[in-house]
Amino acid sequence: MITFKTKIKSFKVPNSWMDLTYLEYLNLVSLESVIDQSKLLTGLNDFELSSIDLAPITEALKFLTEPIEDIEESNYIDNLTILPEDIGEMSFEKKINVIEAIQNNNIIEVINIYSGVDVSNNSCFDVFGNYNFIENQVKAIIEKESEMLKSTVTYEQQLAGVDAFDVLKDFNIIDKIAQDYNYTHAEVEQLSYNLVFLILLKSNISTKFEQRYSEIMQNKK
Repeated sequence: MITFKTKIKSFKVPNSWMDLTYLEYLNLVSLESVIDQSKLLTGLNDFELSSIDLAPITEALKFLTEPIEDIEESNYIDNLTILPEDIGEMSFEKKINVIEAIQNNNIIEVINIYSGVDVSNNSCFDVFGNYNFIENQVKAIIEKESEMLKSTVTYEQQLAGVDAFDVLKDFNIIDKIAQDYNYTHAEVEQLSYNLVFLILLKSNISTKFEQRYSEIMQNKK
């Protein structure tokens, strides 16, 4: 915090992510102008603000334009709670939910999914550090799936309308595993993501093997 002393009164203004809770940050960035932000921070009205130099306040608030991606990731929340080192060991359901929360830009929900803690009143530095810790793992998961779970859609499958299954998203996976392993859908959702990934990987490898083997045997005829 930076303390400003004026002829009207003294007040403090944040000048780093550590100086704001996440809720305070949301209130601050919802305001469109520096004047409105200054009114919120200082408690001064329009007339009182007109008698002071706003330049130092504007300078102090420059940190609000810094990308949150640059904040160092952290899995520490408090003395009782830390985020899992590998979110893949958590349930497949959590993986589904966290991707949806990221897509909706729901930062607090992303953290809550893997911690069970509402961090709204934690500093932005801590909240964004926690968020980055999770988001980076999710990005790695998506990249791994893209590289290792590639599948080729045949022309015949396209003609038959295989794309219609896309609307079901992850339920396709849940339903397939439930049928193959005699699980309920709820039981599949509670399997660890890492286990689900291995099941999908094996299925992908097996499908490609069977296709190649069939082609080889056809060529021998």
